[in-house]
Amino acid sequence: MLELVETKSEKIAVQRRFAKAMESAWNRAERRTVVWRPSSKVLPIAHNGLLWFAQIRPHDDQHTLRYWNSFGVYDDSGNLQIAVEINIPVESNTSRVSGFFAKDQATGCNYLMHDGGVGGGRPGIGQEKFLRWSSKRPVPVMTSDGSYRFGIIVSEIDSASLSANVSSFVQSVIDFKAAATAAEPAVIAEAVEGFSYKDYFKEFSGRKKGIRRKEFEYITRHGDIVHALSSWVLKSRENSGLKVIKNAYIDLGVLDDKGRLIELYEVKTNASRQTLYTAIGQLLVHETQAGIGVEKVMVLPKSEAISGDVQGALKALGIDIIFFELRGQAVYISH
Repeated sequence: MLELVETKSEKIAVQRRFAKAMESAWNRAERRTVVWRPSSKVLPIAHNGLLWFAQIRPHDDQHTLRYWNSFGVYDDSGNLQIAVEINIPVESNTSRVSGFFAKDQATGCNYLMHDGGVGGGRPGIGQEKFLRWSSKRPVPVMTSDGSYRFGIIVSEIDSASLSANVSSFVQSVIDFKAAATAAEPAVIAEAVEGFSYKDYFKEFSGRKKGIRRKEFEYITRHGDIVHALSSWVLKSRENSGLKVIKNAYIDLGVLDDKGRLIELYEVKTNASRQTLYTAIGQLLVHETQAGIGVEKVMVLPKSEAISGDVQGALKALGIDIIFFELRGQAVYISH
């Protein structure tokens, strides 16, 4: 279970480690003009030739004192535009600021979080649409008063994959905003449009057991896994009229050319007995809503072992298994 990092001193310490690690990974330094409406400022930035990062420490003219962590597409000339901010309030824990830190009490590891509320001031851009488009799955973070705050795991702060994970998150926001600006049709069918992340948040009742460190990496990359799965599913099916769908509850579904749900995929980050029971229930519920004959597929980490009795149950229920594997920034799907 993740817990919110709430004290000022701990947030400052984690922020310093995060900024130092990013500046070390993106080790090309410049001073550039960064533009945001209605202002701009010359800032020291770190970049990797593709993306840039800048940090501004808390200062008195901020309405909410916070670390301002901004990211965007790097260009070697002209002004730099902000794609997304992951800001950290230091003297409060307000949800009006989209970024925060969380800690896994079992391991002491800290995580950079974002609530998915990407801005932009344009129609079609917002938290709900971004979560649907990106397939990123918010996770609950417990606060000291016993309530929960939901957020996307951007990365473990001290992970060797920090740079890759941050790049993946920032690029997903860039791609989402580009798709929204181009008015690309959403990959969400009308038949499942009613499934809302607000409902998803309300239904959460609390996960009491801990999560393994490797599993956090899978959760961090959930959106990448779903996108790789989508490409894998549709490979060699071009011009078939098939369409992929996803929402707060369905990781991936496939509609035929008549709009009927014919395939369901459920991505899980481990193969524990309880997790598999949950996945079976989800697949059967969605099959019932769609009608008999839907192909049901569970997607699991390649390294996970499945007990014999569960394998037998999956076979009896007509649920197939495929696997995903992370290799650096790439995701591989296989039988």
